[in-house]
Amino acid sequence: MAVLPQEIQVWYVLPALRREMARMLIGHHGMPQKKAAAILGVSEGAVSQYLSSKRGANVKFSRPVMQNIKAAANRIAEDNSTAIHELIKLSEMDSVKRMICELHIEQDPAIKRECNICFR
Repeated sequence: MAVLPQEIQVWYVLPALRREMARMLIGHHGMPQKKAAAILGVSEGAVSQYLSSKRGANVKFSRPVMQNIKAAANRIAEDNSTAIHELIKLSEMDSVKRMICELHIEQDPAIKRECNICFR
């Protein structure tokens, strides 16, 4: 069965972005889990699973992506942006798109290593 890159993004990358965002909002900004959940548009249980690495733990981000996540969390915490806006911006980073490609290749053996569908 063919898997779309968007499915990889939804299954793996978005949960990992939310995980890191939740960690930043709670750990660096002292935000309660309930408020972080509301901001991220997920349940408190989901935030708890992010914090315990039971959800969104399959993806590790590079240092530059983590720096962008930290900056995004700062903007959200300071009410200068929304989680939706920041998650979209993070998802559009070339390094994140490349990560989606790598995960896509791992998940769908029919895809060739030279695949560049998403970057045409």
